[in-house]
Amino acid sequence: MDSPLSLDALRVLDAIDREGSFAGAARRLHRVPSAITYTVQRLEEDLGVALFDRSGHRAQLTEAGRLVLTRGRSLTAGVDALRAAARSLAEGWEPRLTITFDSLLQRAPLVELIETFSRSHGEVAVTVTEEVLDGHWDALESGRAELAVGAVGTPPRGIATAPLPSPRWLLVCAPDHPATRLPSP
Repeated sequence: MDSPLSLDALRVLDAIDREGSFAGAARRLHRVPSAITYTVQRLEEDLGVALFDRSGHRAQLTEAGRLVLTRGRSLTAGVDALRAAARSLAEGWEPRLTITFDSLLQRAPLVELIETFSRSHGEVAVTVTEEVLDGHWDALESGRAELAVGAVGTPPRGIATAPLPSPRWLLVCAPDHPATRLPSP
């Protein structure tokens, strides 16, 4: 019979390690200490190994306990990511988003927006590519990208657009360039 290794038990083990004690884990998880002790004992029975060395003043993780903790954290992180991805997909978000970006635009505002987006939708993998001229439209039409920032020209039929704020352009040239002899625009 397979052992009933539960995510809850793995989270209890993680809380004990993070808080440094069974009592600390109980506070963190809003449970009574006896419930934490029972969960650990049950996990040890199910696995058939001692997770803690209780011979000293304070219970210490055994080698097996450290292994279960480390791999358990991977499992719980994977389950949490799966839940977030499923929730995100149910809310209409795809698992990935590819953005084309015009190299003439400043990167800092886009990076800031992507970081803000990722904090609330970390399960969506964001990729940014650079395109020039009509490459943005081609990327959207071919499905290589879902969003284009800084595309110029007339959009193909069926692609929704929204204007960006106009950039402030500054004309510069070398002091000895013929343009310096022209009147200012």
